[in-house]
Amino acid sequence: EFIQNTNASITKVMEWEVFWAYFDIDDTLIDKDGKVIESSLELVKKLESEWHEVHIWTGWDLDLAREKLASTPFAKYGVVSKYDYAWAEAEIVIDNVSPEKFAIQTLITAKRFIRVNDN
Repeated sequence: EFIQNTNASITKVMEWEVFWAYFDIDDTLIDKDGKVIESSLELVKKLESEWHEVHIWTGWDLDLAREKLASTPFAKYGVVSKYDYAWAEAEIVIDNVSPEKFAIQTLITAKRFIRVNDN
């Protein structure tokens, strides 16, 4: 009861939310030749400037994914497996496939889906 009464008298001074953005690697961050896709690099920078935490995920082997990213500006980010997020809803997903195809392939949905580098 004390906590409820105390909370009622405290005014909210600041609201803090954590926004996570998940980028795919192949044809989203880097192209088939291993070159950085500049529009995706700019999107990473934009999202970070808006206080989104950037994560990279893949459906492939994590060591191979890290190796692909080693000589890119994306090497500083950790890489996680999409399979660990099956049945989850991600805050922001950035991929080169449609949101429908992504959901079917990964069993992951997104609150916000950004499709880049349409193929």
